[in-house]
Amino acid sequence: MNTENVSGGRPLLGVEVRVKGHLDTDWSIRFDGLAVNHKTGGYTVLSGHLHDQPELRGLLTWLADLGLELVSVTTEAACNQIPSESDVETRSKQKNKTNAKGGTL
Repeated sequence: MNTENVSGGRPLLGVEVRVKGHLDTDWSIRFDGLAVNHKTGGYTVLSGHLHDQPELRGLLTWLADLGLELVSVTTEAACNQIPSESDVETRSKQKNKTNAKGGTL
């Protein structure tokens, strides 16, 4: 399956970055819209979607430049998947074959 997203055709990278300390939630704007959530134990989790690994590295560099202690980084590749035209055509053909054989949808 194609993993293009609706914002330009590139796959998105789901990220969750945990840092030590509680950042103000207003920082979400500075982190390109990543959600800023406080966790027990004095941690902040930044979560959301980035376009690619270089963008993630830029975020991590910026966090280091701010003097924040990195605790963990979790990524999930190919978030916000939408089917390509060929995927839609393939599914449609499979659906029609099932109907032609008397199957149910």
